[in-house]
Amino acid sequence: TNRGSDADTLISWSSRGPTADGRIGPMVVAPGVDTVSSEAANKKNGSCGTVLMSGTSMATPATAGAAALVRQYFKEGWYENGSKGSGSPVEATAALLKAVLLNGAQKISGFKLYDNSQGYGRVSLYHSLPLQNGGNEKIKFMKKE
Repeated sequence: TNRGSDADTLISWSSRGPTADGRIGPMVVAPGVDTVSSEAANKKNGSCGTVLMSGTSMATPATAGAAALVRQYFKEGWYENGSKGSGSPVEATAALLKAVLLNGAQKISGFKLYDNSQGYGRVSLYHSLPLQNGGNEKIKFMKKE
């Protein structure tokens, strides 16, 4: 989820926290402005296309997709050295997926970390996971039996 220079900005109309019970909100943010999205079939000719859209309906799928890729990373045994099948498959819990996304989130310029505008920051899988040719090699996970 890296959209050039726009990835390091937060749109003015983005929802802010805190939550109703005082917790930091949002937890993470993702690009959601002028995102190319699929467009429903045209009634006249039946063809589908693309359209630029903005909002939570664009940022949320980006974050959900990132979480799905983290789950696949563990399930296919990419952990610990960042190459497929090099490790044992791990059934990633929801807590692990959330922890990975929060841990690798990147601060958006102009905001403080852990605030009610960006939470932990912008989702970044590159900074979240050890990969063979890059990524965050310092992250270690412990499997509790």
